[in-house]
Amino acid sequence: MDALREKFENGCDLFCLWAGALVPVGIVIGNVGFEAFVALAGVAWILRSIVARDKTMERVADNPLTAPWMFWFGAILISLMVNGAGSKGIMHDIAFVRFFLFGLAMLDVSNRRPVGPYLIAGLAAGVLFAAFNTILAYTIGVDMFARSLERYTGKLKEAARYSGLCAYACVFFAGWALGDKNILQNKKRAAILLLIAAIAFGQIVQTQVRTVVLAALAGCVFIVFYGQGRKFGFKKVGLIAAGIFSLLGVAFYLGEWWNMESMYDRWVIWQVAVEIWKEHPVVGAGVGSFQDAFARISASGLVPPWEAPDGRVYFNVEQTHAHNLFLMIGACTGILGLAAFGWLMCRACRLIYANPKGWRNGLPAWPIVLLVIGLTGFNIYHSWYHALFAFFLVLSGAKECPNNKNAS
Repeated sequence: MDALREKFENGCDLFCLWAGALVPVGIVIGNVGFEAFVALAGVAWILRSIVARDKTMERVADNPLTAPWMFWFGAILISLMVNGAGSKGIMHDIAFVRFFLFGLAMLDVSNRRPVGPYLIAGLAAGVLFAAFNTILAYTIGVDMFARSLERYTGKLKEAARYSGLCAYACVFFAGWALGDKNILQNKKRAAILLLIAAIAFGQIVQTQVRTVVLAALAGCVFIVFYGQGRKFGFKKVGLIAAGIFSLLGVAFYLGEWWNMESMYDRWVIWQVAVEIWKEHPVVGAGVGSFQDAFARISASGLVPPWEAPDGRVYFNVEQTHAHNLFLMIGACTGILGLAAFGWLMCRACRLIYANPKGWRNGLPAWPIVLLVIGLTGFNIYHSWYHALFAFFLVLSGAKECPNNKNAS
């Protein structure tokens, strides 16, 4: 009986690992893909915990990320209880528990098995799968799921998911290749990692999502300064950074990315988000209620139409998110949620920057990508982006175990 139970526990751990590793691939597939992998990892962990009876929660509570992550999810629920469900229904906010359970599952498994290598392999697979689909879309007009090229050339659908995934992947693989001494001594492995980073960057550029391009370049500049400054001298590193920003300037000019129309539009959105936050300063208006609150504030006339320098008048009557990381968290969950999120990120950064070894050299730049994208970009509460955020939190908080030596 004991042998059968041990076999079941090991099987659940392996299932969690594979499900977690496939989250990036699931993001490429679409909602059905990543939602399934996130949910399956959580379910397998719950089943193992029931059978094992080995003080699972005490062990999980010991991880530095557990408490702040729990409080951030708790802030979502508190805001829901105070404000009630919005038009998206009560389960929209409660369902965020799936990402919290995914995080607990992977962090717990990292006590027994090497989580990092599995997740990294999955991240690389996600980048390559995205590139394959993009090539198909450009060559035959549809990808392997019969989705048209139009979904790859805008700021929504596949373009959004692929560019977001690849921004984090690009700086991870570039940071690992340049920061790990063992990798630098192995030219073949370094070349493979840099090739994956280059493929990821190519994906970002082809979508032409400016915020994501900026985020990836900011992450690369950070890698150069953080990992190479002392080795090569900050003067040389400064010249490299200047070259990167020069290339960025050329790209913005040639691609007409300097057009400020979307920024004028966001100025109005930010003002409405601030008003929502002011109405509910402590607990926010609720994640599922944001869209309703936005429409109500816009219709009230509290934020008047804004005339931009180009003479056009901008006014928004409906938005799904605040187009700013901190305004979105504040408007949805107030000071409580913002404090919990800040606590979570401080804990994650402390783990990331504490003497990184092996593949953990790829982690220091991902918070930079998060913050730069957060200036104007994706909704932190949107399902695929929240899954990606949880994925990198797990990489940051994965513990060492006897078989997990952070080997490069």
